[in-house]
Amino acid sequence: MKSFASSTVGVVSFDYDPPRGGLGRAIKEMVNVLQEKGMNILVRQTWCRIPFFLQHWIRENNIRTLMLPVGPGGLFLFRRPKNVRLIVICYHTYWQQCRLVPGEQWKRLFVPFEHRTLRMADQIFCYCRDTERVLKEEYGLKNVKLMRQILDIEQLRESPFVDPLPFIPSRREGYPRRGRENILCLYIGRKDRRKGFHVLMEAWKKVKKNIPHAELCCVTQGDMSDHELRSLMSTADLIVVPSYLEGFGLVAAQAMCAGKTVLGCDSDGLRSLIGHGETGWLVPPGNAKALHDAWVMLLKHNILRERLGLGASIFMHEKFNRSIAENELVVECGTQ
Repeated sequence: MKSFASSTVGVVSFDYDPPRGGLGRAIKEMVNVLQEKGMNILVRQTWCRIPFFLQHWIRENNIRTLMLPVGPGGLFLFRRPKNVRLIVICYHTYWQQCRLVPGEQWKRLFVPFEHRTLRMADQIFCYCRDTERVLKEEYGLKNVKLMRQILDIEQLRESPFVDPLPFIPSRREGYPRRGRENILCLYIGRKDRRKGFHVLMEAWKKVKKNIPHAELCCVTQGDMSDHELRSLMSTADLIVVPSYLEGFGLVAAQAMCAGKTVLGCDSDGLRSLIGHGETGWLVPPGNAKALHDAWVMLLKHNILRERLGLGASIFMHEKFNRSIAENELVVECGTQ
């Protein structure tokens, strides 16, 4: 294998340790992979949207490749750093957020800054076809690379059943103290509008009336370990992801890898990942009635849920090969 020990890659992010969202987790996973492959990685965590003293840091550490995220959860650059290859990671854009998420039109103020940063990049990484389309068609960018997300597919598929009750703290909001005969639905995400949490709760009230033995667990804090999440996911009968917008849909992808049925929205990010009626079920974003109807239908049809979960597992295993994704990342970051 080619050695990249002489190459130094700098990574700048303010969602890295600990990562709070899907973008932060993706960056942390990339750093781990590059380090395992023998590359020199330096990480600079900043709590400001605009990283200052960047050029001094690059020069002082002889950095040849610089990686940073842009868009919601990312950073802005007013000036292109000198003497480095600039790779920008774009999960989803402010252009998408201000148009697709109700109440967030004001974020169009960030679009010019986002566009400026993207235009400075030598290479742009994105992780779903919806974002790729926006970057190419709306922003007119050509140097866009659709990357594979790095996932531990085998680990997710083979996770043994572990009853999470002993180590899930009682403060977990909505965690059901249930009997085995109940049906468990799971939501993992923040309580914000982009995630569709308000739509979830509106639909759930009616679902509970129609199916009294159904339970909903909402994990809205990001401090659970991967082991806890996998164990909790292994007990779930249905994963609900009602987002208006996703950059990739990490929760949905993890559930699909584990052979779980995902009820999601026909929205950017999720529609690139989930095949309606084949590897999951999609409803219009923001439509509580449609979400309720699909939710009840899936809970009542066990065979359909099992078929969708199996289809999801097969699809993820075929599409997201970890070794291919790792090698792709190393080649892209090692190119000088």
